[in-house]
Amino acid sequence: MSINIVKASGGAPVDHPPGRRLGSYDLETLIAQGGSGRIYYARHWYLKTPAAIKVLHTSLGGKGQSRFYEEAQIAAAFKHPHIARVLDFGLERGMPFLVMEYAPHDTLGEYYLEGNSYEPVVILEHVRQICSGLQHIHNLGYIHRDVKPDNMLLGEKYRVLISDFGLSVSASPDSILTNVSRVGTVSHMAPEQIRGKVCQASDQYAVGVMMYEWLSGKPLFQGTPIDVACQHIDAQPKPLHIHVPDIAPAVEQVVLKALAKRPEDRFGSVQELSIAFEQAYKESVEIHNLITVTTDVDTEPLSAVVNEDDKVLNGTTGKKQTTLAKGLRLLAGDLFIGMVVLMTLFGLHVPLFSFQLLCGLTLLSAPMIWAWSTQQWRTLAFLTISFVVSAQVGLLAHKFVLLILPYSFLLFVGLFIRLSLKFR
Repeated sequence: MSINIVKASGGAPVDHPPGRRLGSYDLETLIAQGGSGRIYYARHWYLKTPAAIKVLHTSLGGKGQSRFYEEAQIAAAFKHPHIARVLDFGLERGMPFLVMEYAPHDTLGEYYLEGNSYEPVVILEHVRQICSGLQHIHNLGYIHRDVKPDNMLLGEKYRVLISDFGLSVSASPDSILTNVSRVGTVSHMAPEQIRGKVCQASDQYAVGVMMYEWLSGKPLFQGTPIDVACQHIDAQPKPLHIHVPDIAPAVEQVVLKALAKRPEDRFGSVQELSIAFEQAYKESVEIHNLITVTTDVDTEPLSAVVNEDDKVLNGTTGKKQTTLAKGLRLLAGDLFIGMVVLMTLFGLHVPLFSFQLLCGLTLLSAPMIWAWSTQQWRTLAFLTISFVVSAQVGLLAHKFVLLILPYSFLLFVGLFIRLSLKFR
């Protein structure tokens, strides 16, 4: 995070080589440098905590120093999960420097490769985090004025940290930044900002530019800086579906609304933009799922549909219910008759073995009656063979248990094989 202070007085940039202490921090590595200053990776000399320090290429006089302190205090007051924190600030021989939260994963400029297009679901969370941080800034009455991928740092777990508030610290006429309302990055600059009438909706336009470029893989406008500035004012962006034919119309509409030429034609806030984009994405997913389901139904073989209709018309759909009821009735009848027969034989003092054998025949025939009544022919054949084999063993050995055990064993084997084939 940094504040790019407008030069208030002359003075050549002061070099700060690695190894030098600046405030309470030891500079270790030069991370980046640009027209506004240099950024170093540093550590607190005692706590050893990491930080990023930006040293500005500007020397400030007495009045400039006072304003720098005021505006640095404002920047340090931004406390939000998606805003890079200002940990400290100071002056070194008149040169302002800022100590910022260190972001280990570069910026969104490196995360989203130029020329690559990304699905809405990929950028959704980053858009939400950016809008959340910007909304916090706007709620406090400030404007960022330089929203672009390179100013979106990536902290731990790739959490977005909005940085570079030097163009945005105050919209007050007393701010030393008031005379730089046109300063920013022309590729992401709103039409009104180019005209010198920046407002909070200008940040929303810049977010729309990022969304357009991430989704399409193409820059919003191309040419020299002057050409791009003129296109921002007068030219309409190419529809997203020209670059991405399968993009959801609702998603495209959200992005193009954020890119409206007039601020009043955009969303009421960046938070509204975030909500609209998420809603448009969810609707597009629901529509896609509905189309997929409809396509699957339409491509179902006609014979399957006809056969299903035939089952209803011919009553075969209800045939299973009729067969089931029939099987239950037969089974109940078998058990009832068996009990009557057994009670009669018991009254006639039939020998014990014969009584046991008839009891077994009555009870063990129940599965065969069930298979026959439900038209399970292969099951019936298996049960019949198992019953005959078991009965022969029991008769030869004159032991009832040798009828029950083989039959039960064969029943379990058959059930296991049937289930194995069904759920293979």
